[in-house]
Amino acid sequence: MPRHTGPRLGIVRALGSGLTGLTRKSPGNRAHPPGRHGVLKRASRKSEYGQQLIEKQKFSARPPADRRVLRYTHLITKGYFHVELS
Repeated sequence: MPRHTGPRLGIVRALGSGLTGLTRKSPGNRAHPPGRHGVLKRASRKSEYGQQLIEKQKFSARPPADRRVLRYTHLITKGYFHVELS
């Protein structure tokens, strides 16, 4: 898994405030979303797929807590385990 080496505050702003420990800076209250076209973005309701994709990106943006956790999540994504979310 490649590690993101770019600015992490933009990731925190884009994915929401649930990413504690990724940066020491606070995202603050900005008038527009992050990114080059953030001023032009309009607030719209995300589809269920879009919400799931954002949660997946949040999970991958966090640093792994343990090597075993990283290995387990890798095996889940490859399909070796079936995990039911209830």
